[in-house]
Amino acid sequence: MTLLANLVGNNDLDVTATFKDFNGNVLREHRIYHNMTRHEACVEMKRFVMCAYADSINLDCPIRVKMACLKKVRN
Repeated sequence: MTLLANLVGNNDLDVTATFKDFNGNVLREHRIYHNMTRHEACVEMKRFVMCAYADSINLDCPIRVKMACLKKVRN
């Protein structure tokens, strides 16, 4: 059992954001959010991307967010 499997709870989401920079390169950012609704995780991921990549993100292209629920591994 991995360390990640021990930390996974019922409301944990695996969130990936896809966006473009000024040069047209596709960038992906991956995070795990704990104890959040899907809407809260989506909003938080978009806020994180906007703050972290403020100097290089292309605002004309949308930030696409995909989510998946993490399942807890049982022995």
